[in-house]
Amino acid sequence: RFQPASENTPGTNPAIRELLVDSIFEARLHAQFIAVTIHMGLEYADIPSNNQIRLGEACLTAGAHIVQFHHSHCLSGCAGNGRGVVLFGTGNYVFPLVTAFNVPKTKHTAAWIARYSKQESIITGLHMEPAIVDRCGLPRVISSISTDIKLEKINKLSKRMLAPYWRNFSRICDLLHPSFLFPTFRNCQAMLKNHGVWYVARSLLAGFKSQILR
Repeated sequence: RFQPASENTPGTNPAIRELLVDSIFEARLHAQFIAVTIHMGLEYADIPSNNQIRLGEACLTAGAHIVQFHHSHCLSGCAGNGRGVVLFGTGNYVFPLVTAFNVPKTKHTAAWIARYSKQESIITGLHMEPAIVDRCGLPRVISSISTDIKLEKINKLSKRMLAPYWRNFSRICDLLHPSFLFPTFRNCQAMLKNHGVWYVARSLLAGFKSQILR
């Protein structure tokens, strides 16, 4: 599902650990600051998968300063290694109405501000300004009380996602939530109509393995 870029055409880079690490090593030969952005994550899940945790750690170890995941359309926690940071969910920016269902998590976004020391080549600080996405897709400032509540939630997520058992339990809860089940049911109906029952079964099994077991 990816096509490498050529001299004349754009392309995509798959989220494979070895390829990401090699790309970061190569980028460090030409740049001092390295940012990695990965289109990965479960929609509306504010706890990252085991695979996301491992990829984020590998990117930081390879020399990335900021690693951002941006597929969940909601806010999540963050992690760091003293040199760089991983943002597992920066909020919903592009789609004010992600689905026909009411998904409260997609109404929240934030501006993330990272302070970078060029001399030490490390991230020295991370600040977050929560906001609400209105029906036009524009971010709106929230009250100071709501900001404190949101920051406290992000801090709790950042701590809980590092515990494997809690992380897997939270992922299962997200998979069983109506905001995920209803769109998945519609997608399965379309796949069943176009490809048959075995295709649907294989897709569901592959999805479960990638989101829970990996």
